[in-house]
Amino acid sequence: KSSPSFWMTLEPMPELVQHPELFVELNNICPYTYFVTSRVGVDVRRQSEYWLNSYGVRRPMVIISNRKESIAHGVGADLAIDDNAGNAIYIGSTTRCKTFLINRPWNVLEKPSNFVTRINTVQEFLTEVYVATV
Repeated sequence: KSSPSFWMTLEPMPELVQHPELFVELNNICPYTYFVTSRVGVDVRRQSEYWLNSYGVRRPMVIISNRKESIAHGVGADLAIDDNAGNAIYIGSTTRCKTFLINRPWNVLEKPSNFVTRINTVQEFLTEVYVATV
């Protein structure tokens, strides 16, 4: 993480490798998308924007923050997705966001609150984004 290229060289989730059109679909559905991350390291924002651009996200708005709920509230987000159960629960219980926890090996034992919906894929989230924007 102390490398100036660590975050730029990460492999995407297998789902995104199999379906690279998902990011293109995100651009079409929602041209203004915030990517809030609590990543640490050298020039994290630039590295994250580079990575997102390389996978087809146009004009990614990357925000570095440990207070994802504050960002969601501040930008007036309608939907949020996270792979950290604590983040998802806090966002869902303190904002008006419809919040999703994407299943990952590190969160399967976590019990999300009533404010959070578990999903298995990014496609499920994009379906919710589509429904919210129509």
